[in-house]
This record gives sequence, C-alpha cells and structure tokens, in this order.
Amino acid sequence: PQPIVLLDVPLLFQSGMDRMCTMTVGLLADREVTLRRIISRDNLTRAEGEARLQNQPQDKYYLTHCDLTVRNNGKAEELEKTAAAFSAKYLI
Repeated sequence: PQPIVLLDVPLLFQSGMDRMCTMTVGLLADREVTLRRIISRDNLTRAEGEARLQNQPQDKYYLTHCDLTVRNNGKAEELEKTAAAFSAKYLI
C-alpha cells in the first residue's frame, strides 16, 4: 500500500496546491452552523464572524471544485463516523 497524506489547507485551490492532490474533499456546514463555530472558536462578535464568512467562497465553489464533499452540521462524534466510513471506502 502507498502512504496517504492528508492536507488541511484552507486556500487549497487558490494557492494551486490542489494540483498536488489525487483527491480533494470539501468539508461543508450550513452557514449558521459555520458562523456559530467561528464566533465560538475565535471569540468574535456576530458581526465579526459574518465579515469573516463574507471573505470565504460559498459552498457552491467547493461543490464544483472538490471531488467529494461532506456535510458537517452535527457533533464531532458524527463527523468521526463519517470520516471512518470515508476512510474505509476510499483509503483502505
């Protein structure tokens, strides 16, 4: 088996690093979920969080650029199950 390298690169496509990848996976969440997470993680006001989101591509961008997309609107445990299923299907 070949080694697997996972990259977490927020500007993967904008930097051109996607050319190094054999597969790209976008992790998407509903806008309100994303906003709450940003506010909580970075201790921002709602206005600051919304301003940050305005500077990011919309989901449509990732839906058209990524090979696969995964919805992440739930808890970490749900994402772990999704990641395990993804790994079993695509990486092993």
